Parts: sequence; C-alpha cells; structure tokens
Amino acid sequence: FDVVLSSFGLIFSGDAEGAVAEMARVLKPGGVVAFTAWREGCLNDELFRICAAARPELKTIGGARDWGREGFVVEQLGNAFTEIRFVPRLF
Repeated sequence: FDVVLSSFGLIFSGDAEGAVAEMARVLKPGGVVAFTAWREGCLNDELFRICAAARPELKTIGGARDWGREGFVVEQLGNAFTEIRFVPRLF
C-alpha cells in the first residue's frame, strides 16, 4: 500500500508491536503511515487516566495515553520507519 491509515485503532490495539509490524509489512517503500491519537495533556488524556485507575485490567485504555507522547511514538515506530513527523491539531 502507498498509505496506511488508522483513526484511533492503533492506540487501542492489544498488540501494538504486532500492529506496527503489520503496518510496516504492507507499506510500500517510501509510503506513509498516518494515525490519530490524543495528545498528552488533553481532556481525553485525563479521562484515560481516570479510567485506567478505575479499571487497570483494561490495559489498552492506559496504553492509549502513551500514544499521545512523542517519545513513546518514536520508541514504538523508530525501528520500523525511517521518518517520523508529528502534526498536532486542535479539535
């Protein structure tokens, strides 16, 4: 594929490592991966913190918060992709 998109799907994956590997596998060289995640410090970030504290067994809720931190994203994607850019948007 030329482009792989995920609108909040990646951040709720129970197997982020597998999801990233699959995105890399199906993407053509020079292709683009784009995904959405709520940035650290936004209202949803606070909601995730509350939900994760109340229901720690729901690991994907707590893990979704991590995808809002640029350092975490670079750590997760850095070995699979050569260029990582962040485009913050306010909604």
